[in-house]
Amino acid sequence: MELDFEGLELTDAARLMVLPSLGRCKRKVEATARRMGMAPSTLYNVLDGYKPLEAKHIPTLTHATGDRLLIEALAYQSGGLFVPFPVPARGADASVLRALTNMIREAGDVAEKVERALDPQGDGGELATSEELESLDSEILELLNALTTLRCIVASHGAES
Repeated sequence: MELDFEGLELTDAARLMVLPSLGRCKRKVEATARRMGMAPSTLYNVLDGYKPLEAKHIPTLTHATGDRLLIEALAYQSGGLFVPFPVPARGADASVLRALTNMIREAGDVAEKVERALDPQGDGGELATSEELESLDSEILELLNALTTLRCIVASHGAES
């Protein structure tokens, strides 16, 4: 489902996502509410718009429905983009696993550089220097390379099937 996330409230997104998936099936709603650590009546109140959705419940709702709408809306409203990591199948070729772990490592390096660029002294002070920004740019390119490598390996495995 393609949505315009501009101004979309998380509770509205939850309603759009959960109702088609869980519907009003009492067993499904009760099981999801238990996993979220809330009473079924509270989940119904969230879905009916009487209570706001708490961010801590987004992963559980996403897992319960298999729909990433809430995470995508939250990322958009935070000025970002949600990019799911691929999950290799059990018994996947070692090259896929190596490429995946390399990509995750590069993503961690980018996150570290972003943190340093935004607050190099860790004291809420000045922003990054041009050298620190160049280093960040370099890390981003390494991450993109790792993602491209992973994508090529996965695609080649798909072509072999």
